[in-house]
Amino acid sequence: MAWQVVVAGGGFGGFYAARALERLLPAQSAHVTLVNEGNFLLYTPLLPGAAGATLDPRHVVVPLRSQLRRTDLMIGSVTHADPARGVLGVSRIDGEQLELGYDHLIVALGSVSRTLPIPGLAEHATGLKSLPDATALRNQMLNCLDIAESIEDPARRSEYLGFVFVGAGYAGVEGLAELQDFAVQAIELYPRCRAQGMRWVLVEAKERIMQEVPPSLSEFAEAELRGRGIEVLTATTLTEVTERGVSLSAGQRISARTVVWTAGVKPSPAVARLGLELDRGGRVLVNRTMRVDRPLPGGGPAAGVVWAIGDCAA
Repeated sequence: MAWQVVVAGGGFGGFYAARALERLLPAQSAHVTLVNEGNFLLYTPLLPGAAGATLDPRHVVVPLRSQLRRTDLMIGSVTHADPARGVLGVSRIDGEQLELGYDHLIVALGSVSRTLPIPGLAEHATGLKSLPDATALRNQMLNCLDIAESIEDPARRSEYLGFVFVGAGYAGVEGLAELQDFAVQAIELYPRCRAQGMRWVLVEAKERIMQEVPPSLSEFAEAELRGRGIEVLTATTLTEVTERGVSLSAGQRISARTVVWTAGVKPSPAVARLGLELDRGGRVLVNRTMRVDRPLPGGGPAAGVVWAIGDCAA
């Protein structure tokens, strides 16, 4: 009898897990179902390019059905899991609620933007974690130029010509650089805006930007950004966001109608609904082989084997 394998999440982890199972397991030995909210894999490292219009949005997605020929794709969202019974709850795209039985469950639900309880952040800032985020950011920049060009008052115009990115990891630095590249070309069509100039600010809470790379590369990147006229504020945090700008920990007030939050990620909220043991950051606890040793936090036998991979695993 074939194993029932359910993969929850179609990001990098879920996609490559399903593809590996197709390659390694004979068709008759396992039936694989992948549950995902969309029918595509989003290549997130290319989102800054989509925001900056150097890439067509369709070039940053991969249709899952064309790549996973032996995997059943179910479009829907994960609602719950019951490891004791070996079932995963799904709300399918047509609204039907169902439970999928599994012998093996691979949790690959990924991450979402991590926000902090900063006044106005949720209402007035955007992220850069999805394709709609990227296209909305590009459209926001063009909309700001259109509005700014029609405003007579330079002080009020400066609000629409101000852009603040909070978080100087890969996403923040690349997103800002790509959007600024696009803006440098676009502003040529806006005489008033071109004469006044745009203001670009990168805010980072730590002592240096791009903590993922060695200090020498971080310093090089910062010098490049400053050379392009971008203000880099390190050891600085955001204290408030309003419709018209941001306030920073050192007391600065920056006028900006566009605020982009790229200060980290957290596990998908769906992970907390699976009934699995989590660490303090909300990630599923796994062993060195990515297997969940105790699918039932209180102990006791589980009906199937559970694995967790990617951003949602610890």
